[in-house]
Order: sequence, then C-alpha cells, then structure tokens
Amino acid sequence: MDEFAISIHRGLYVSAVNGAPGNNLFEPQVSEPGVGGPRRTARDERRQGGCRPALRPQESFRRATRGGGPACQHGAFVRAVNAGGLARQIGDLILRHERRAQSQSQPDNPKFVHITVLLQRDYGKSSGTGKDIQYPKTPMRPLRFFLTIVPAALIFAANPEAEVLLFPELNAGAAAESVRLAPPRSERVVSGVHRPSITPYLPAQPTGTAVIIAPGGGHRELWTDHEGHNVARWLSDHGVAAFVLKYRLAREKESKYTIEGDALNDILKAVETVRGRAAAWKVDPGRVGVMGFSAGGELAALAGVNAIKPAFQALVYPAIPKEMKLTKDTSPAFLVCGENDRQNISQGLPELYLALKTAGVPAELHVYSDVGHGFGLRADMKGPVKEWLIRFHEWLGARGLLASEAR
Repeated sequence: MDEFAISIHRGLYVSAVNGAPGNNLFEPQVSEPGVGGPRRTARDERRQGGCRPALRPQESFRRATRGGGPACQHGAFVRAVNAGGLARQIGDLILRHERRAQSQSQPDNPKFVHITVLLQRDYGKSSGTGKDIQYPKTPMRPLRFFLTIVPAALIFAANPEAEVLLFPELNAGAAAESVRLAPPRSERVVSGVHRPSITPYLPAQPTGTAVIIAPGGGHRELWTDHEGHNVARWLSDHGVAAFVLKYRLAREKESKYTIEGDALNDILKAVETVRGRAAAWKVDPGRVGVMGFSAGGELAALAGVNAIKPAFQALVYPAIPKEMKLTKDTSPAFLVCGENDRQNISQGLPELYLALKTAGVPAELHVYSDVGHGFGLRADMKGPVKEWLIRFHEWLGARGLLASEAR
C-alpha cells in the first residue's frame, strides 16, 4: 500500500523551482517571509535547527499529530494511508496546528503553507512520482518529483459539511453518481445525478450572506472542483456561506430531465433550502444569492428572473438563456468572462450587461483579456483573472452584503 507522508511547515516560502518528472532529488531554496539576505537551502535549514528528518513510514498518524509529536519547531506532520482522505486530513491538521500555535502565541500563518509529500512504500522503499517534494532527505532512494507552491487559503480553508439532499424522497433507489478524475489536475467530474443536493461550506465568522454555486459541464456532467468546491472554500474563508449544487443533467445521454423543468427546479429548491435553514447555518434569508459557471450560469440566470428572486446572481462565462424577461426586479448581477471565449459569451455577456442596465438592474461586468472559457478557480491561475473572485467579494461588500450582524 502506498503511504503519503506530509509535513506542513510554518513561516517558510518556497522559491519557484521548476522540476519535472525524471529529475533526481535536489535541494530547493527556502526563505523566511520578511527576512532579507541570501536564500538558504534546505540543508542549511536543517543545520540551523530546522525540521528533523521525516518520520519513517511505520510511524503512526496518532503519534504524528498529537501535541509535541515529531514535527519541526514551526511545523506539523501527518500520514494518510490512502489518497481519498488526504485533503481532509491535511485540512484537519492545519486547523489543529493553528489552534496549537495560537495557544503558544506563535505568529499567524502566512498566505502560503509549505506542504511536503513523500510517496513511499513500507520499510522506506520509494515508489512512483512524489508530488510537492521538499526536505528533509530520508534514508530512501531518490524520488522523482516536481515542486509546486500551494496557497492554503484557497485549497484547505474549510471542510464541507455533510451533503444535504434537496428532495430526500426523490429517486431513492436510483444508481449512484459517477465520478471521474480529469487530467491533468485530477479534478472531479460528476455525472449521473438523480438525487440533487447541496454541500455546505459554513464560515467560522459569518457575514450572513450565502451563495448557491452551480458548476458547469454542458448539462452533461458537473466540474465540481474548480467551478464548485474551490470557490466555496475561498468564500467560506472570507465569511460567505457557500453551497455547491449538484443538479440533474438534462443533456446527459438518455436523460429524462429538462433544463427549465428539473435542473432549474434544483437551483430554486437550493435557495429555498438555505433560506429554510437560515438560523442553523447563520445565514440571512434575504442575502441568499446564486452563482453559476457555463451551463450552471444558465440556471443562475434563469433563477435571477424567477419569482423566488435570489439576492444576487453571479454569472461566470454563462450559457446565456435566449429568452429572459428582464425587469427592475431582476436580481442584481455580477458578470465575468474572458475575451477569447466563444462569441455568444464574450459578446453576449456585455450585451446582457447593457440589457440589465436598460431594465434598471444593478450590474457589474468584467471581461478579462487573453482568457478563454472554463477558468474557474485553480491554484495555478496566472494574470488578473486569478483575482476575479476577489472582485466578486468586493462587489458584495459594495452592495452592503458583507456587513456582519449578531446572529
């Protein structure tokens, strides 16, 4: 069984080192934030009392994560015996480590958490390709790897609550959903949705605002990571409750569902469900909005003109419905796309913005240069488009939707 050894080190930024599978183990550069002078290598760090060598594979998860366990002075360590629980265990570890750090009056965690993953087999034998490898060396054969920098706030900010079925009695005997991992990032793509649901991400410091997130996928599948969970984690970390929607797919092969019947009903039911549980989830029922990507944007746009009227709509490179009756009661809109998207979006979204303004609907539009379709939210995004979610958060603030109230 492959085992994953993960070290999380506080206070260190890793310099950009571009390795590729096939390179031998090397000494990446590290530096402390706010400290000038030459960069130090990982070997220097160890010599100066930094992290001790990583645990052997047989060391237990329990020993590694308890207070005072085998970790570096500003770090923590964890093992996971399978890839499925890896992300959750890292998230739990960070929260546990932060509580310990706060009790010891250690400085706040920087924007980037330095993550080490050693892919190895029992008794110290290396195997396969390691990901995000960093020091220290262990008595193992050199691993082949590449190094990346992972923003903790983006990926590990929050753990989701249990999935909530929107229609508990619907299709109770239906087959389970299918999930595939799409290369090159192994992002989850869901199909075969017969029991629509929402997955809540609840903030530690709620503002009262909430958003239903509808991923895209051409109504044939749902790209739930970069157009769903990544966005939800970021929003939750910034005070906005987020709920990732899995809706029924009207264009999947042999589907019996429709867009304006079943799929639209799912997003409307999601809004009603969050409003109905507002007290438990610390949400203001008057501040529940919708966000949709591509095909999910079509549902969000249709919800924005529905009588249920979400507090706002965020349309991210949406499939724009052909016939929408816009009035002054249409939900305020935040619109985002790339200039290199197909014409019905790159030109259609600015046209929708003008139509909204003509109808007297508050709206804000962002068209990013040299950007195409499907960017979503990923850790490796570059250029101004990587901050589109920050712009959305600022827009919420400008509309008075981030003012916290006692709940």
